[in-house]
Amino acid sequence: MWNWGCFLKSGHADSFFFYNFVKVTGVYPGFLFFRPKRLHMEGKTSLKGPCLVVANHNSMSDPIYIMCSIPSRSPVFVASSDLFRTRLGRWFFTHVHCIEVNKENFSMSTFHGVRDNLEKGRMVVIFPEGGLQDKQQVNPFKDGAAMMAMRCKVPIIPIYVKPRKHWYERITIAIGRRIEAQGQLNMETVRSISKELYEAEVRLKGFCEKS
Repeated sequence: MWNWGCFLKSGHADSFFFYNFVKVTGVYPGFLFFRPKRLHMEGKTSLKGPCLVVANHNSMSDPIYIMCSIPSRSPVFVASSDLFRTRLGRWFFTHVHCIEVNKENFSMSTFHGVRDNLEKGRMVVIFPEGGLQDKQQVNPFKDGAAMMAMRCKVPIIPIYVKPRKHWYERITIAIGRRIEAQGQLNMETVRSISKELYEAEVRLKGFCEKS
């Protein structure tokens, strides 16, 4: 008989048991249903190794779309503290290894969560627009992603998720080249990288819509 006690306790510490359960039962079937189409704007970009992915955010389903489009990786998502407010929400998002972030009051625990996952070679995904946005445009990026990438010394990969107009549409994502977050760690450099990421995202949007 299935040991539900063991199942409910998994997912704490560094266990990916529940995460993998969700991936096998939800993401892999989603891969077949959504038939993701992956576009590379500037040559094929390697998605291996520790990296910080930045993406536009216009649907609560964006994390699912990204996971279905990159089935070879098990990305960890930075998620708004709003999703952790209920007991069920906190249980679920903690067990799928989301990193909680308070958009109004950034905590070092968020940075530590990002750093720890990157040090383990994982892909961390952040939505730097700061929440769900209008589907018609990409809003300027907040500086947190660039700052964390610089402090953790990892490349950033911009990804654009094309909004779906109908439930039966394929998922389409456009992937840009890796951007190295290098230079002196100060606000001028951080803002310069944030601007570069935003401009890359705008180009990806145009590329994705023409393809």
